[in-house]
Amino acid sequence: MDNGNASRPSTLGPILNDCLLRQNITPHQFARCLLDNNFPSSQYSNYSTGSTEDLAWLTNTIQDLLQAPLAASWPFASMEFNAFVDYAVRCLPNIFQVTWRLTVAEALDTMMRNDPAADAS
Repeated sequence: MDNGNASRPSTLGPILNDCLLRQNITPHQFARCLLDNNFPSSQYSNYSTGSTEDLAWLTNTIQDLLQAPLAASWPFASMEFNAFVDYAVRCLPNIFQVTWRLTVAEALDTMMRNDPAADAS
């Protein structure tokens, strides 16, 4: 990405963080829940699924995602964003319209990454 928005914070990070806060869970608890719901983190971490190392890797990845700039790459490379949302929904049952919130945040990030107007600034 070479537009002027590259270093701008993502929209997804703060929205996901807000969902975690409203659900009253930490990134570690969210990671544990994802693993409990068969999230395939070992495909990305190179650790055994559900191992202490895998949980630590996923927790760190989520914490990084919460702080990521627009230029950051999606940490679950082969996973479609909507598949991640499907897992997240299971761990955020008390969040009103969580699917919509996360999907819109990612759509805004995609729009900002590809905004030709940012190249002109």
